[in-house]
Amino acid sequence: MYTTLKKQDPDTLYLFKVGLFYNFLNEDAILISNKLNLKLSNLSPTVLKCGFPYNSLDKYMQILSRTSYNIKIIDISKPNEIFTPNEFEINKNIKELLEEIAKINIDDISIKEAYSLLEIFKDKSKKIIEKGI
Repeated sequence: MYTTLKKQDPDTLYLFKVGLFYNFLNEDAILISNKLNLKLSNLSPTVLKCGFPYNSLDKYMQILSRTSYNIKIIDISKPNEIFTPNEFEINKNIKELLEEIAKINIDDISIKEAYSLLEIFKDKSKKIIEKGI
């Protein structure tokens, strides 16, 4: 997948979400390893990688947003979905909001609690919209 993507768009750096980590591969890994001082290692005899844990994504995206790199993020569990960092963040926030809504037990909530939740969801929705939807 990486090789095909690089042939289509060699100027883009591809960041792959693999389980609990985000990894850059091959020439992207070399470039990012030098830029962010991340450890470069072998994924296989022919593939280099460097990366970071999923909970560090915001930290590294803030750093990389100050560069001129064009970055796309791919969750390998959904390889047909390729996002810019902003689109990825929006998608993540929408999923989190929907998960919160899905957890609500409507048989076990008071009107006051429901109203409070609506206010929280309204605020979170506004923040998502402001990020670019």
